[in-house]
Amino acid sequence: MPLVIVAVLVGAGLYAGIGQTRQYLADRAFRPIVVPAATAPAADASAALAGATAAPVTASAGTVAPSPSAAGIAAALANKLDVPGLGPSVAAQVYDAGTGTALLSRGAATSVAPASTSKLFTAAALLRVRRASDRFTTTVVQGSSPGTVVLVGAGDPTLSAAASGQPTEYAEAARISDLAGQVKKALAGTAVTDVEVDGSLFTGPSTATGWATDDAPSSYASPITAAMVDAGRDTPNASSRSGTPDLAAGQALAEALAGARVGRGVAPAGAKVLGTVRSAPV
Repeated sequence: MPLVIVAVLVGAGLYAGIGQTRQYLADRAFRPIVVPAATAPAADASAALAGATAAPVTASAGTVAPSPSAAGIAAALANKLDVPGLGPSVAAQVYDAGTGTALLSRGAATSVAPASTSKLFTAAALLRVRRASDRFTTTVVQGSSPGTVVLVGAGDPTLSAAASGQPTEYAEAARISDLAGQVKKALAGTAVTDVEVDGSLFTGPSTATGWATDDAPSSYASPITAAMVDAGRDTPNASSRSGTPDLAAGQALAEALAGARVGRGVAPAGAKVLGTVRSAPV
């Protein structure tokens, strides 16, 4: 069955549900968050694809769909690309993945702000510096004073505050409850009075240049911090994200440890590790 790749870029108008016109293009200097260098180079994606051995699945006789046509694609997308909520600057390109033939090109030469298609490029960029098998490791270490523990963020946004036995926002997510269980066992009955959150793995701004004040926090974005739970939410399944996702993660750990004060701090050098959890593979 022929495959069709569709890429749609939305300019002015609704952007991820925002009813405002905004400009996120490169006329502003973007100061990126500084992420530590990869521990090992990732394998080139092209080499991995070249080494693939699985044969394409062949549809049985009588079930093969007709080849896509430019006219058919235009007719199928006409109403969708002209939805008023998308605004006047909608650009789109459609290719037949089997032949590489361009089936639709609308505003392809015009620079517009990317919508969720930018996630594909983000994922591709990540896999250039991280292996697909890499995991994010979040730890809790002993603080500098008795009764203090430090949650050390490792950049895992999928870490979950969901209670044990409850579903997590992301499959195979690590859990705060597991960290808390390990901490309690390691402390052997010593009460935790303070939880500090160490987000020093990330430096630089926590939001991108060009973001509006109501972009973060919002229903779709939060400031980016090295420690967070449930993709920046204060509580699992919350409809809106937190303005301080690092402290929300610390609060989740504090509650799992039967209550403690929460603040920001830095893990002491060589501190004893009290608990460790790992994310699902990248």
